Amino acid sequence: MSEIYEFKRGVHPSKHVWEYLIAWIEKNFVSKDLTLEELHEIFQICEKEKPITEENAKALEKMFNRPARFWVEAQRLYDELPRGEI
Repeated sequence: MSEIYEFKRGVHPSKHVWEYLIAWIEKNFVSKDLTLEELHEIFQICEKEKPITEENAKALEKMFNRPARFWVEAQRLYDELPRGEI
């Protein structure tokens, strides 16, 4: 059975990442085999300095146990919005 993910229209994907990051930090104090570079990229995503890509979505998947496609789809949906709706 495939999972259904809902995204709020006009919400930047970094908001989703922040919500998962805060929940993850509350439960885990030690990285799940993430490199410092991967962790740094996640913080760059949270700060909207970097978009979610196929590559960094894998780090998000390791960290939050959500499929990489979840993160890539959030970024794709956001990128497709007309700039006036953001």
